[in-house]
Formats: sequence, structure tokens, C-alpha cells
Amino acid sequence: MAMNKRQMRHELKLCINYAQYILLSARFNALLKKDSFTLDSGDYFVRSLYLDDLGNCSFYDKISGVRDRKKYRIRLYNCDSSKIKLECKEKISNRIHKVSANLTEAECQGIISGDFSVLEKRTEPLCQEVFALAKSKGLKNSVIVDYDREAYVYDISNVRITFDKNLHAGGFEGMDIFDKNLFTMGIYPKNEVVLEIKYDKVIPKFITSLLPINVGNPIAISKFCICKEKLSEFQLVL
Repeated sequence: MAMNKRQMRHELKLCINYAQYILLSARFNALLKKDSFTLDSGDYFVRSLYLDDLGNCSFYDKISGVRDRKKYRIRLYNCDSSKIKLECKEKISNRIHKVSANLTEAECQGIISGDFSVLEKRTEPLCQEVFALAKSKGLKNSVIVDYDREAYVYDISNVRITFDKNLHAGGFEGMDIFDKNLFTMGIYPKNEVVLEIKYDKVIPKFITSLLPINVGNPIAISKFCICKEKLSEFQLVL
């Protein structure tokens, strides 16, 4: 199974309040089309189990502002066990690149339990990379990140605009990653929403005119780090 063709993209992020979300959602809904994962409700559910090494390097690289870095995760959409992705999101300077490989449910469960040997015979470079990191750096479960995503796409410059709502964080010990109702902790008490804009080269002007940000100044927001920090605070209180 071949990995995705390498393509570096721009990514902008912003935490907006709920009133801003309602306004922007209405505008984009009138101008753009929804992406293919969208359910009848207008959203779809995303769950990511992030992996990190014994030194939590992915986490500390991000919060320290390391320019070039990677993070690894298992991703599910609508908790569908037939569509499981192993992903690496790489940041190089101010651009991002994501590569993925499909996992079977058995492979997913193996990784969750710490048995990365399920990847040993997989030939994809990503699978081999993750298997090597598990052996050399002790790659392990880090944090579960859940949210409802509302996504819009525009063909020119491959623009993708997403609103990530109801952000929740969860631990992983003894949890069923395919159970949409497993216990997780809400992150934003005032229903804030994470707005993300991804594109190849430029954002069309009619889109930038609607955005409440200066597209020349990317904002550093990481759902992975936010959830990891909040979950750690919660566990310390307990």
C-alpha cells in the first residue's frame, strides 16, 4: 500500500467563540460544499489516539516551538472500525505534510495494547517508521482527542476549512477506542470552536475576506497539546 504523495500545505488555526462560529458557518455553508465524510447532521465525529515516546518528544517539541517536528496518531471517523488510519503529521518550517496507512481493527488493537509487532511485516515506510520508533524510543499511547467536525472544501488551491467543536480529551487505559460513548473530559467550557484553514498555495480572496484572522500570521494551536495538558491537570487533581 503506497503512502500519500508528498505535498506540503499551509495550515492556519484559530480558537473562535461560538457566536463567531455561527456567523462563519452560515457564510461558508452558503458558499462552499461539505466534504465527503459529512453525515446528515452536518458534522462527523473524529477520534484520534496520539502516540508519543517515553520522553514525550512530540508534545515538548510542539510547546517549545521546534520548527521541524512530527506527531503520530491513530484516527477514526464516526468510530467506524472498518476505516482506521495510522497517520504522521509532519511540520517543516511553516508548512505541513500528512501521510497515512490503513490499519485493520486487529492491528489497531495491537498498537493500543503496546504490541507494535503487528506492523513489522507491513511494507509502507510509515508503518516501518512507527515500528522502529516503538522499538528505539518506546512509542506509546499518549492521549485521546475527540471532537465533532464541520468541514468545507473548495477546489481551487485545495482549500479545506474545518470547525472542530465539542473538543474532549480522554485517557486510554482499559478504554474501547471504538466506543463513541466512552468517558472523556470537555476542554472548552464556553463552547469555543477551533477553526482550521488548510490550502496548497493561496486562499481565494472571497474566503480571506470572511476570516477573522490575518492569513499572513499563522496561529499556533494544537488540539493534541491542549488536550494533553488538560488531561494531565485533571489527573494531578485526582
